[in-house]
Amino acid sequence: MMRAQIVRTVLTLCVAVSVSTSAQVSTNTPQGRAQGLLGHLEAHLGKIRDYHCRKVTPQIAGQGTANPVILGYSHEWLAADNRGRGRVAGADGPNRYSLTWDGEKTIEQREDIDPNGTVVRTATIVRGMQDRTQRQNEPWVYLGTDLANMITKALAEKTMVRVSTSRGGLQRVDVRDDAGRIHTYLLNPKQDYVPVYHRVFANGKVLSQETIAFQQVPPGVWFPSRVQSEVDTRTGEAFENPVLRFTFTNATVNTGEFARGLKPRFLNGTIVRDRIRDRSYVVGDENTESTADPASRPVDANTPAPAPETEEPQITLPAWRTAFDAAYRLENSQSLKCVAPPFIPQRKQFLVAAEPALAGQIDRSIQNRVYRFQWADTLGKRELLGQNRYLPLSTVLENVVGLNSYEYEGLPHLLRLPLTGDWIVGQNAAQEQLLTALEQIVQAQTQRPIRFVQEQAGTIVVRASGTYQFTAQTGATPKDSVHVFAGQWATQTGASVNDCGTVARFLDDVANSIGMQIIIETESSQTNLCWVTHNSAELKSLRGNTGLYNARVAGLLNNLAAQTGLTFHIELGAIERWRIVNSRNLTARSN
Repeated sequence: MMRAQIVRTVLTLCVAVSVSTSAQVSTNTPQGRAQGLLGHLEAHLGKIRDYHCRKVTPQIAGQGTANPVILGYSHEWLAADNRGRGRVAGADGPNRYSLTWDGEKTIEQREDIDPNGTVVRTATIVRGMQDRTQRQNEPWVYLGTDLANMITKALAEKTMVRVSTSRGGLQRVDVRDDAGRIHTYLLNPKQDYVPVYHRVFANGKVLSQETIAFQQVPPGVWFPSRVQSEVDTRTGEAFENPVLRFTFTNATVNTGEFARGLKPRFLNGTIVRDRIRDRSYVVGDENTESTADPASRPVDANTPAPAPETEEPQITLPAWRTAFDAAYRLENSQSLKCVAPPFIPQRKQFLVAAEPALAGQIDRSIQNRVYRFQWADTLGKRELLGQNRYLPLSTVLENVVGLNSYEYEGLPHLLRLPLTGDWIVGQNAAQEQLLTALEQIVQAQTQRPIRFVQEQAGTIVVRASGTYQFTAQTGATPKDSVHVFAGQWATQTGASVNDCGTVARFLDDVANSIGMQIIIETESSQTNLCWVTHNSAELKSLRGNTGLYNARVAGLLNNLAAQTGLTFHIELGAIERWRIVNSRNLTARSN
């Protein structure tokens, strides 16, 4: 039986078992404690009807060696419901794919670019759930359903299952599987008993372990945000990445729109191979044979050969794409443009075509998404900036204009000015051009005339020197990463962000978090490492409170020095930065 089918069946049976036996089993017995925990698990799993999210996985070469190299990131858009149906979409380089499992059949769609640059669209329909579609079950019940299944089976077969309380108030579950391996789970009662750790142990050694961080989406529903998975490479299997870290972002749950994504639409020209009905066809081609693969259609010898083409065929864009491109293009004189709501209907069509997982989301959710587009004679790279419609001016300065947090200064109420819309940025536009255009956009949206004035300012800077030598932070996970935090480790709470790269990139990331320039003078600037930035490291918003800010920065740098072996000196320096000022007599300028 497929995993999704097991999940659906067991979740139904679990409720019946716990209800019918709870009056007969004492909660002081091992069986009673397991029954009680099972009830907590089911209550949490029952809160989530469906979900959508994005899974981000670093693609790392040479992991586990002295010099791992990040090649890039793999992004997948996942959606599933508690009936095991789901959808996964992603990309292999420039090629895109999606797999949809609707409970009866799997539909795999691909959009590949051949060596000539032609887009080839194919769709394959098969009966049953294919292995790759099982990935859609990962986040929404991460480990929770597996644990519920294991407890239910152990209770039914009276095999080993132990429930105890570990240090820190976490619930610990030890359960044996059919192969004799011991699974240990740690669950957080404060988060509806979601599993935050899973270890598999056999033959005197740990085979694998996973550590999971959760976030509330929405309040009262816990959803995984960051996972680190480790496997033992000594088991004889060739694991490419013995340590794998990935994150789930853009999560939405219980929207009621999940079913829409189970009916994917085939664009004209798509070659469809329906293995269930044993027929193949090309969408929009009335001459396609319906009982055989298009490539194997018989050719009438009396039909004259087509005349050779004398020029490249013209690609006709659909009307909606033409309208979208017209609204989102930059003219020759423009370096920056903001397309503000109300958005044109063609925007949704573009986003759904680019991100198929959005097809199942409600219109309001798509309207609230804010994007940054790069422009170089045509629309290029697209980046999601937020999902709450409005961005503060400070975020626009960093994520649209490209300023570091220490390269601008302004009164807090000006930095918080709310701006909305999609941003189109010229690829080679200078920062001064972008800021001049941004002045006009701010005034149009907020009626606040501002100016960006460049200044040479005396300020506090950090000088980083010495040789990088890693020492793990006591009690921190993952153990092989540098943890960026202010204060004591025991007080750390809230979300965190994982990343990997060179020491130079790491220090730039720290500088942006604290809002202070770091001058890099270490010979280890190109050494690779991974780091975790905790919420307490976001200190730039405290710059108006000089005493508290300086104390927090000093504490954070001390924490980093202990983990990295680097030396950090805080000193006076000079920096070129942009100051945001009120300008009631603003005169419009052109680029």
